[in-house]
Amino acid sequence: MKKILVSSNLHYDNHMNINIDVKKDLNSYLIINNYLPIYYYSNKIDYKLISKCKALILSGSGNINQLEKNKLNLFRDNFELKLFKYFKKKKKPIIAICRGFQLILSKEKAKIVKVKNHVRKNHQIYFNKLEKTFTKKKMLVNSYHNYGIKNINLKNYDIFAQSSDRCIELAYNKKHKFLGLMFHPERYNPSQIVINKIIKKFLK
Repeated sequence: MKKILVSSNLHYDNHMNINIDVKKDLNSYLIINNYLPIYYYSNKIDYKLISKCKALILSGSGNINQLEKNKLNLFRDNFELKLFKYFKKKKKPIIAICRGFQLILSKEKAKIVKVKNHVRKNHQIYFNKLEKTFTKKKMLVNSYHNYGIKNINLKNYDIFAQSSDRCIELAYNKKHKFLGLMFHPERYNPSQIVINKIIKKFLK
């Protein structure tokens, strides 16, 4: 099984030590698809350890520090940006889901804005570009976020799909092997077969 490094939610335990949340749904999704998730956080990155991982997932849940300022969010943002920089330099695949996607594009001057009807909903996304993986003009996906990404003029990313309110839902950077998703592939999606194809093709 290919090892995939996963960055996730952080929380304080009863002794005020930082712990990382292991996401059961993401775990199951990766293992079923023959990937081994390695959950990781540290004050000092162990580059020898992370070099053994074939890809990086910046997972969802929670807010970036720009939207909800606290020490844990700031720590997680800075930690994930260091991981992003390393995997980008090594040209290894990076998948950013929801919060992770917001974090990376916020550094590209995208606008992170409050949105309506994006929490615990299924909605259509509309493709700007078509290819073999997604040949239809629209697709129904899940949605679990209060904040969306807006800026269709991002220079370094191909915007593949947007929601009806013009929020970016799917973006790609071929050079840096980056795939950003606002929907959650690990949770139930009405278009799960197509989404699985997108993920598998990207991690191939």
